[in-house]
Amino acid sequence: MIKIEYPPEQRPDPILPVRIEHLVDEIIIEGKLSAFYNYLDYHFETDTAVMRGRVYLDTANEITLFGPFANARPLVNVEDPALEKAVRGYAERRFSSVKRLEAE
Repeated sequence: MIKIEYPPEQRPDPILPVRIEHLVDEIIIEGKLSAFYNYLDYHFETDTAVMRGRVYLDTANEITLFGPFANARPLVNVEDPALEKAVRGYAERRFSSVKRLEAE
């Protein structure tokens, strides 16, 4: 395991993503590009839950948080206030807008 040492004036992140994916979705209708989505997915995990954050690169100052979920698939909502707080703390240090996709 790598130990990260921070300068005294910098606080450590409450959680780090386990993976960051750069993805592109293209929607093609009748041979023509109808929509194009260029985004990053941030994946956070603990022993009990997972969360995800999505950043569309055309609005790179904004992240939308999803979860927490019991597992990555299928998406089963769980309560994990500590994970939510940690992921929000990570996001607020990096993005001027942090949104939350609420379960319906």
